[in-house]
Amino acid sequence: MNMREIDSRQSSVRQILFALSQGLDANAQRVNDGGDVDDALEYQNDLCGIAFVTAQAYITTVVADVNALRGTRSRVNKHELLELASPIVADTGLTRMQLCDTMANYYKHRDEWVDWTDPSARRTTELLRAAGFTHGDRHLCTTVATLLFGNVEIESLVPLVDMLSSWRVAVIASAIP
Repeated sequence: MNMREIDSRQSSVRQILFALSQGLDANAQRVNDGGDVDDALEYQNDLCGIAFVTAQAYITTVVADVNALRGTRSRVNKHELLELASPIVADTGLTRMQLCDTMANYYKHRDEWVDWTDPSARRTTELLRAAGFTHGDRHLCTTVATLLFGNVEIESLVPLVDMLSSWRVAVIASAIP
């Protein structure tokens, strides 16, 4: 067995997402205790954005694993793998993995863009527009997390780990005959 076949990052990703989920729970409690709702929504959006960045880091290592396991065969790029073995998210036209990766890029770079017409934002914003989102959407990370995992105030982000690891198994199986 090749070491790249072992999912050594699943445990750390699970711990990170569990910690982010605890932050979401604490945030919801602050609101219940009379805390500022606008601040809570921003904090919730940031925690969801960080979850997407964590997912993107995992996705990147899966792409590296797949290409290492393919050996001398032609490389597979990330965008091809994001379309494999991942269901389309309702009404978006994007797979779960495409949406996770796109949201990570959005979260990391959104403050750098003048607006969604910024040339450096093109790939990300084209995908977001195609999925039905607009520049005016507030708390987009929370919106997409809710679309993927249910109500993030009630549900944890930990299901993302299972989604990622299932995708990993499937893309390795399909990319390495």
